[in-house]
Amino acid sequence: MESASAYLRAGQCLRTKLEDFGPSGTVLDILAFEILLKALVLAEGKEPKFSHDYYEGWLKLDTETRARLIKYASVRFAGHSDFSDPEKLMTAWNEAFTKYRYDYEVNETRSIDEIKRVSQQWFSEELKNQRWDSEAWDNERSKKSNETADFAFYPLELRGLAEAIQAELKVHVSD
Repeated sequence: MESASAYLRAGQCLRTKLEDFGPSGTVLDILAFEILLKALVLAEGKEPKFSHDYYEGWLKLDTETRARLIKYASVRFAGHSDFSDPEKLMTAWNEAFTKYRYDYEVNETRSIDEIKRVSQQWFSEELKNQRWDSEAWDNERSKKSNETADFAFYPLELRGLAEAIQAELKVHVSD
């Protein structure tokens, strides 16, 4: 749990700097989630072998545990997160962890003009999809931009479940 906490702190630190550290913060957050998930699977007395297939690991958890984690995480970022499809989230995290850390490979087959066009198109769609009113974030519209991005990693859901797993592990440690 200490290693995972250190990775979460390092990812947060990178995101608060003005420099661009690329995907480093996201990759560290996903690595922390993987360690926490494996620790919880182990705490439940199961084999934590699922590589980066986080959904496979998720399914190893007891049904009641999964429900508690979703409830905790949903409250943490209420109105700004969506935990209705854990498989989609964890598949995205798998893709982000295994491919986003090599994000330059995605653009290897694209020309500079194509990279600019794709970036500008996604960004303009993203701006159209967001509402910057009192609700600040239109979750339904943001789903569309995640589907068209090269990488979607659902940071609030990732953080919410990581924090939920940390809380659950503390219960196991105190037992």
